[in-house]
Amino acid sequence: MASITEFAPGLYDLTLMNCKIDSMELFRFDRAIMKHPAPRAAPNAQLGDRCWQSTAHPEKCGEFCCGLFKITSGGYCGWGTFAMTYPQGHFDLVRWASVYMRLKGLPVAEALQIVQTGSGAWGAERRGTAEAALIDLADKLLLQSSQENKNELARHHAYLIEVSESYFSF
Repeated sequence: MASITEFAPGLYDLTLMNCKIDSMELFRFDRAIMKHPAPRAAPNAQLGDRCWQSTAHPEKCGEFCCGLFKITSGGYCGWGTFAMTYPQGHFDLVRWASVYMRLKGLPVAEALQIVQTGSGAWGAERRGTAEAALIDLADKLLLQSSQENKNELARHHAYLIEVSESYFSF
């Protein structure tokens, strides 16, 4: 596994040590999201690709879901995606996401360290999803890019809620 500094040079920058995770949200979808046009530049652009790639293998058994993981700090949002199959039956998003709860309130740098060195209980999909969201957030915080347009984010949020199979915020 690559080191933290390979993913986000300057990770230990004072900004990432001082910026704490304010909130996290998960949006779970099934294949139906592919039928809905996304708002322009919606954060789920790469999600469609992952859903198609995951559903392109009919030999996989079980049910399928995909989704977005959003981590917020200081007005910036980092995004990660997940796509997986699970045994037939009910998929419990809250239970699946429970490993992320301990990240809330932590500095972004510390949260990324925990994700990258976490126990095997997280699994590859949860670890990769959190790592992608944290790296995206760290990049935005370090670059101090202009704040994301609040109206655009509100439109995206409304759209994501509308097409979500389930939603979890903490």
